[in-house]
Amino acid sequence: EAGDIAQLHKLIDILRQFPGQDGVNLCVANDEKVFRLKLSNVTTDCCPELHKRLVELLGEDGVGLEESG
Repeated sequence: EAGDIAQLHKLIDILRQFPGQDGVNLCVANDEKVFRLKLSNVTTDCCPELHKRLVELLGEDGVGLEESG
């Protein structure tokens, strides 16, 4: 649990290094459900460098991009 909290803080720190207008949703899965959480206090600018940093933290399967329409 402490490791999860530390990783969440690292994630938010990375996102804040790339400020912009793109919204951020966080999907958290356990054995039974997937919870989708909107990080309303964090917006970012999706770019290749941000994607690279997130993959380094979360792995390729842990990062996804959704277009909002």
